[in-house]
Amino acid sequence: MPLKLRQVARALPTLIVRDPYDLVATLQVVDGVADFAPLRWWYAGLAAPLSPAERERYERLTRQRIDLPRLRGLPHGSYGRALASFVDAERIDPEYFLNLYPPAAATFERHWVMRRFAKVHDPLHVLLGLSTWLPHEMGLQLFHLTNFGEPLSLGTFVNFWPVVLKRAPLVPTVREMWRLPRLGPRLPNLLWFPHEERWEQDLVELRRELSIPPEGYPA
Repeated sequence: MPLKLRQVARALPTLIVRDPYDLVATLQVVDGVADFAPLRWWYAGLAAPLSPAERERYERLTRQRIDLPRLRGLPHGSYGRALASFVDAERIDPEYFLNLYPPAAATFERHWVMRRFAKVHDPLHVLLGLSTWLPHEMGLQLFHLTNFGEPLSLGTFVNFWPVVLKRAPLVPTVREMWRLPRLGPRLPNLLWFPHEERWEQDLVELRRELSIPPEGYPA
């Protein structure tokens, strides 16, 4: 399918002028560039190290919907319960990428590796102990790049000035954009980690397994 340049051009003014974190406009941009050949090749390269069995496993896990009622019923202290508490407190739809803009949902159905990156974003907030404070968001986007090579994270640099001019303090944003990506190479690849199979595990125990401090990296 072709690159949707007009769609991207219509969405960019919203992100640059009005709200750099407008989710619908963000999805319009992602949907608009998803079939750009170099981007498809980059995403294919992220999955290239997987064996056929691992590929089948992660594609299956990725296509599982997040069952929030089930996660809310898990024991306190578990990874899944912490994720449910996080999205409830922040009033987040953890599958906004499938629900807010229908054309993007179809794109994520076709491109399962891209869908996985979108799906693990909120679990990574919980696993790393990060809030939705915009400096954390900007830093986490760059963590995606250094931990598992997610290409759309490069858009964080394009988004930098709109974010700091409109919604986030400059110094903390720069600090988190420096601090969090430096953690990426020190931790296991968290894109190819079976989050969906670990919802019932104690969060502190899981962090210990992944060499993450018990409290994460909230500072």
